[in-house]
Amino acid sequence: MKKKRIKFYASLWALDPWDIQDYVKAFEETGTDGLHFDIMDGHYVPNLAMGTDEATLWHSLTDIPLDFHIAAYNPEQLLEYYELKENDTVSFHPETCRHPYRLLQDLKKKGVKPGYALSPSVSLEWVREALPVIEHIDFLTINPGFFGMPMVPNAIERLERLRKICDEADHPIEIVCDGSIIPEHGKLYVAAGADGLVAGPSTLEKEGPCAYARRMKEYCEEVGIEH
Repeated sequence: MKKKRIKFYASLWALDPWDIQDYVKAFEETGTDGLHFDIMDGHYVPNLAMGTDEATLWHSLTDIPLDFHIAAYNPEQLLEYYELKENDTVSFHPETCRHPYRLLQDLKKKGVKPGYALSPSVSLEWVREALPVIEHIDFLTINPGFFGMPMVPNAIERLERLRKICDEADHPIEIVCDGSIIPEHGKLYVAAGADGLVAGPSTLEKEGPCAYARRMKEYCEEVGIEH
């Protein structure tokens, strides 16, 4: 069976700041597809993460697109303060926004890839209603807010249903699994229709930037995917 090419989005949350330059080099050398940038407000999730200065810094260091995941209320207001570049991806939780369809349209006009982030209990019908304008989905296989959370029991079945909905669109919609991408789960995500994976510090980066390339290669071999 031919291996499927899977995109990798490296999570920037909790990286050691003194290693940033080394991480940039590792991400660029391995062809990492995007840098996953978590914005958390301490209200939608019980945590705070990643401000405007950090986004500007990463944009200044590399041409790898940023993959913004906004785990916060009123994402349309927060985004006014963040630097967005063409080919960046912005995913927000539709239930946190007054007019999610409008925000998807506005993001598309700015040249970024608009998307939804889906927490485990959020209805997949949000996606069906936005098929004409949505291009990316950050599919959370865990409850959001912290590292190391277990995969929720219905994640795979839910992912399979989401894949079928996305395939109804007249354009490609990328599904990226976010959370618990240990190899045994990665195999399940890919088989269920995932196009990409968010690699957090607990997986590919826990040994630092010097080991990132080796661990990515080992992970791909174990899961049976290409990158």
